[in-house]
Amino acid sequence: MKQICLICFAAKAPNGNVIFGKKSEDSYKHTLKNSITFVAYENNVLCGYIRCRNDEGFGIYIYDLLVKKEFRGNNIGKKLIEKICTEYEGSTVYVMSDADGYYKKQGYLNIGSVFQIN
Repeated sequence: MKQICLICFAAKAPNGNVIFGKKSEDSYKHTLKNSITFVAYENNVLCGYIRCRNDEGFGIYIYDLLVKKEFRGNNIGKKLIEKICTEYEGSTVYVMSDADGYYKKQGYLNIGSVFQIN
């Protein structure tokens, strides 16, 4: 059930449109099984999640960091990133992003097309 909620959460664009169809949904389920994923709930509402991959000694790469619009500004994204950094202490954490402004605002180092978190 939680996997379905997460897929529904990840599959919606900010305007509410569904981003991918059934074939892509199946691929995303497979991807989730092979990813590091943490979720954030507030009052039993899924409000954010982070999905990463461990590149076996080369770093942890954040691919998805999503927070529902109505929960933004409450440090949920930052806390999810901190969780990754804590769980994988000693590993360099990078983010693959098209939301550069958010990561710059957090003070993360821009090293080209990815941001270094720690």
